[in-house]
Amino acid sequence: MAGKGNTFKAFHVAFGGEDFYLDRYIETTRQSKRRVIVLDGEDTSETQLVDLCESMSEDPRTVVIDNAQALKGGKEIRRYVEERDARDQSVILVAIVRAEKLSELWSFVAESGKRIEFKKIKPWQKDAYLSFVSAEATRGRVAVRKDAAEALYQCTGPDLYRLANEIRKLGVYVGQAGEISAKLVLEMATKTPHAEPHLIAEAALSKDMRRAMSLFSVLCLKSGEAQFGAVVFQLMKQVETTVVVRSLQDKGMEAADIASTLDVNVWRFKEAMAPVARKHDLKSLVGYMRALSKLDADVKTSSPFKRTMIEMAMLRISN
Repeated sequence: MAGKGNTFKAFHVAFGGEDFYLDRYIETTRQSKRRVIVLDGEDTSETQLVDLCESMSEDPRTVVIDNAQALKGGKEIRRYVEERDARDQSVILVAIVRAEKLSELWSFVAESGKRIEFKKIKPWQKDAYLSFVSAEATRGRVAVRKDAAEALYQCTGPDLYRLANEIRKLGVYVGQAGEISAKLVLEMATKTPHAEPHLIAEAALSKDMRRAMSLFSVLCLKSGEAQFGAVVFQLMKQVETTVVVRSLQDKGMEAADIASTLDVNVWRFKEAMAPVARKHDLKSLVGYMRALSKLDADVKTSSPFKRTMIEMAMLRISN
């Protein structure tokens, strides 16, 4: 666990809302040369955990407590942390806290060791998912084209486990140092009907009417009316962003400067946001926003025509 030139840390606290990275942290820990013992906080008492850490053994070991947020108590762990000999490198305690914030106990433990946060990627943070695909490809020693990363994201949606597994499968097919193309993704990737409000809005603004309507149908089958408000919100949000982009384009601002103003990746802006804005004019966009503001109020009523109203709004935007 401790590399050359690094100060030894007896306590590692990994936390956050992204389970994929927490699971990978456990797997990486398992691959160390130490004897690794993995426990579950839901089935382990504080006394059992501390006893295991304090028990005598000739073999250096790492004790992983998964779901550490479920562990009851805290006095024994605090005592163990406070009394532990800083020169002792025989035991490493790794706490996996599946929560976006640390409790007082695990914050205290982290202060005496390493604190590793894995923030959950939001469903609408497409750039982050595309970067993940690229990083996974590099990890698997293969290359992935930009359009292939986009195609894979469209196939799987925001599921890091699925994305990683598909990259691994495609990497085996192309071989080490090979390149994954969009054509290969479309031929081999396992497609899952996946619909999120932001994807529906993205398709509508891109004037891909067929995709927008198809995604909306999938969402309705899965969630009924529960996501109608979210769809309208995402339409409003993306129209608002497109208004800003289009107005800056009309003023002659360079793409890199617009991307910086919006705090988005330049490549993502040039490949997706800029072309979308070019498909609309400011007058139409302002009109869409007025209509969507009224629609936002309408979908909160008991009207039986809410789905039709949303579909009509999408058709207007995507035509």
